[in-house]
Amino acid sequence: MNAERLPGGAGLGVSVRYVPANGERMIATVYLYDRGQFRQPEGGDSPDVLQELRAAAAELNAVARMGRYRSVAFDTGMDVGPIRCANFRIVQQDGATTGDSVCVTIQHGRFVKVRLTSWSPPDSTAAGIAAAGLTSTVLDARTRGTGS
Repeated sequence: MNAERLPGGAGLGVSVRYVPANGERMIATVYLYDRGQFRQPEGGDSPDVLQELRAAAAELNAVARMGRYRSVAFDTGMDVGPIRCANFRIVQQDGATTGDSVCVTIQHGRFVKVRLTSWSPPDSTAAGIAAAGLTSTVLDARTRGTGS
């Protein structure tokens, strides 16, 4: 989705959702955005990255208060090279527990964020490892010039 084209969408960037075709019980969304300004410094040490992770946690809790999730609990944080992740245990509306992770970094002045939900295994650390791996793949593709 290209949110830049929506009214008032400047800085909201683009997103792509991944749903594995091989039956894995996992969904991931990759976001590239800048919130209307060039971001620096590059990598996960930027204060903006920590703020984005806090905003993601607040958004997950807001969705839980609206009834989409039964509960959201922060589990662990992880740093993988230039990538920072926050991992959560979420009880979905149907009672299923999922491992969820949000990973964020800054590259070429934009946030690169991955949100990944895993039903099998429903482990937040496994979700974090998978999300960090996908984030790293996106960073590599953007470095090679195959991504925006």
